[in-house]
Amino acid sequence: MAVQTHKEPAADVWYVDTGCSNHMCGSKSSFSYLNEDFHSTISFGDCSTVIVMGKGDVKIRTKNGFIETISNVFYVPDLKSNLLSAGQLQENGYIITIQQGACEIYDPTKGAIVIVEMSSNRLFPLKIESVQSCLMTEVKDSSWLWHFRYGHLSFGGLKTLQQKNMVTGLPQIAIPSQVCEECVVGKQHRSQFPEGKSWRAKSVLELVHSDICGPIKPSSNGGKRYLITFIDDYTRKTWVDFLQEKSEAFSAFKCFKARVENESGKTINTLRTDRGGEYCSKEFELFCEVHAIRRELTAAYTPQQNGVSERKNRTILNMVRSLLARGRIPKKFWPEAVNWIIHVLNRSPTFAVQDMTPEEAWSGQRPAVDHFRIFGCIAYAHIPDAKRKKLDDKSEKCVFLGVSEVSKAYKLFNPLTKKIVTSRDVVFEEESTWDWNRQQPTPVIFDSDAEEKMQPTPMISMPENTSNATPIVAETLPATGEATDVAVQSPRRARKRPAWMKDYKVTGIDQDDLIYTGNDSVMFEEFKKSMMVEFEMSDLGMMHYFLGIEVVQSTNGIFICQKKYVREILDRFQMKDCNPVSTPTEFGLMLNKDHEGEKVDSTLYKQIVGSLMYMENPTEKHMLAAKRIFRYLQGTRDFGLFYKKSKKLDFFGFTDSDYAGDQDDRRSTSGYVFMLGTGAVSWSSKKQSIVTLSTTEAEFVAATACACQAIWLRRILEELQFKQTGATIVFCDNNSAIKLSKNPVLHGRSKHIDVKYYFLRDLSIDGTIDLKYCRSEAQVADIFTKPLRFLPFQKLRSMRRKVGYLPSLWNHVASIVKVSNSLSKCSKYGRCHSQYFIHNIPTIFHPSQFLPTLTARLKAVPGKLTAIERMPCDMSSIGLASFRTSLGSEMLKNKRQANASV
Repeated sequence: MAVQTHKEPAADVWYVDTGCSNHMCGSKSSFSYLNEDFHSTISFGDCSTVIVMGKGDVKIRTKNGFIETISNVFYVPDLKSNLLSAGQLQENGYIITIQQGACEIYDPTKGAIVIVEMSSNRLFPLKIESVQSCLMTEVKDSSWLWHFRYGHLSFGGLKTLQQKNMVTGLPQIAIPSQVCEECVVGKQHRSQFPEGKSWRAKSVLELVHSDICGPIKPSSNGGKRYLITFIDDYTRKTWVDFLQEKSEAFSAFKCFKARVENESGKTINTLRTDRGGEYCSKEFELFCEVHAIRRELTAAYTPQQNGVSERKNRTILNMVRSLLARGRIPKKFWPEAVNWIIHVLNRSPTFAVQDMTPEEAWSGQRPAVDHFRIFGCIAYAHIPDAKRKKLDDKSEKCVFLGVSEVSKAYKLFNPLTKKIVTSRDVVFEEESTWDWNRQQPTPVIFDSDAEEKMQPTPMISMPENTSNATPIVAETLPATGEATDVAVQSPRRARKRPAWMKDYKVTGIDQDDLIYTGNDSVMFEEFKKSMMVEFEMSDLGMMHYFLGIEVVQSTNGIFICQKKYVREILDRFQMKDCNPVSTPTEFGLMLNKDHEGEKVDSTLYKQIVGSLMYMENPTEKHMLAAKRIFRYLQGTRDFGLFYKKSKKLDFFGFTDSDYAGDQDDRRSTSGYVFMLGTGAVSWSSKKQSIVTLSTTEAEFVAATACACQAIWLRRILEELQFKQTGATIVFCDNNSAIKLSKNPVLHGRSKHIDVKYYFLRDLSIDGTIDLKYCRSEAQVADIFTKPLRFLPFQKLRSMRRKVGYLPSLWNHVASIVKVSNSLSKCSKYGRCHSQYFIHNIPTIFHPSQFLPTLTARLKAVPGKLTAIERMPCDMSSIGLASFRTSLGSEMLKNKRQANASV
């Protein structure tokens, strides 16, 4: 232990000590909070003792600018050296490493916060700057206590409340000379502009101000991102509601209107808002017109005209920041903080109402504030007898989050059970706050063998133990002779891993590659740093390439393709210069075993189909069919799937079959595809295992296979917190199969169908799968069952949202690309002969680097453009064309519209 006994105390020097059981400080001025009622003694190695005269918090400023709080520090006046207990730091979640003459203190959420080199006498002295904030030498300082209870209301406001007797239960308030750091952090603002006079209401609800604030990140526990305020101009009482989307403002206003008119007995006369779309919708305007509510809208881009609401929102957020900062409360609890702030502000003085609080001006009753407590403090809620056993604890430790809106009780939160507790029997510990960091332990990486069933190496042959027990073999057991089995029951949860729930994170691991996603950036950093501690890893940033798939992430969505993989297999089989085709298989192609056909290199064929799927016993026509797929890939290597960002993601599927498509065994082919939002997420093309007797039976079997996949996908979505509450819609183009899945109709033609396929009927009855009819022209799964002509194939491919590589680049050239005045003509490869399109745009450069060159090429004469530079006909397949240019009929339908912008 590093202790100085003769020199003057150095308030800014701390020693990292592994032999110290508690943090200790000898300078009283270093404490930001000190409880001098706490007393204890400390023993040293020479049996000497010193007296502890208090315990509190010391705030320090690290070199990287963070303000850290050292909690539970003993105040020892006789101590001349400040000591940092390594054990206490590690207990609070910090990581300490001492190596190569340096000591590093590491915070899992903020990284390395302290690095100190070893001194010549083998100590680790740390010189840090103390931050004195809200200094309270005694817990009984009522001015600071009520400052915290009132959500960091100014001391001038507290003094006004007390002097004018505007509330009951408030003691004498003295304005301290110290500065509250949380108030500076949360409320500091620029100097205000000169105020102007405006008209004031003369009665309740004569004028109501309203505004929406947000989006606020992170979203709340309930997914709320906005807050909407309603302010009565006469009393300045404020109401607040929380919204997930701005479109919910109308519903919030109707609820507010019903509530305040019921409480006051008066009706709203005027509503003053800005010109946001949420306030100017037709239904909102019609509602106000029906109820004779006059609208006052601000001028465009002039929020000052709605100054009451704008200033109120600013006041609310300033106080919320101060509340969350002092208690170090997670930001996702901002709605609870807002509710408490509204409760406080309605019981606080305002210049708009003389000698009364808004609550008294509204209700006529002077409010009491003796129930106020410090937001975020520790609270012990009594557990009713009916909810506990004889020897259970009589209270649970919670965090104070305000008062209940529906009952006369406190609103508390239990961080261990993640539940809201409402109770009137509460004991508060206002000087303490919850250590939220301890609820986010560093993830522990277990060895994969730890989850396997562990068995000792047997010394002799033993019969297999079939019970839920782990066999134990004595060390002295001889290797010969008969042995007696001894089994001991494994302790319950002996190998159960520690578990907790904090938002969510999804991790995918494939050998040496690891990807993860989720909704909490702090969790990302913790996970990444914990993995780097355990393993040698490098951070590659945002995912761009994984398992052969190229990924392009943007604010509009995610685009994936396999351009690199296609290029590799074309190079491997010497087909990088082949001519492209428009479809992967020739229309009408019927492949069979072809025993009489000319044999080809079986090894080469297996290598080719191995790159795509799997097949064997090839002949010449099989080889040609396989190479045609390469030719199709040559022309569509830039194609991929675009998953557009959307607030609503619908999950649905398509199922189809090709009846008796196999020429050898006359079995049908099943095909299905599932869509999530704007892109396909799962698809299959597979020959059925039985011979069906009709198209109805083939479609029914295909739909059953599709339903099984739907069940699996629904479970995956549920694990990803995207549970499907309704039935999954699957589109089918056979009415008989749909009827068969819902009722036992067509019994004479379906009684022979195997029992296992009637699984689909059960899913339809219990509402898991809903089979609906769609026309064959819109049956997307048809592309997986048989070869199609170019135009139907292209249409169905577009319906699967197969899009061109990086379609957003075309936004940069939209103003200079024009459609030819003549009718577009298509070659057999599906490429447009109109020379005004450029296809081969580089995607590794910023648009500003190639736009001048692109502009020059667009203005070039048609003969100077190569076939590769010509744009594919179906411009809509990349999601940016204003109309399709692939079909002559659609061009005629647009009356040869010249100079139409792409």
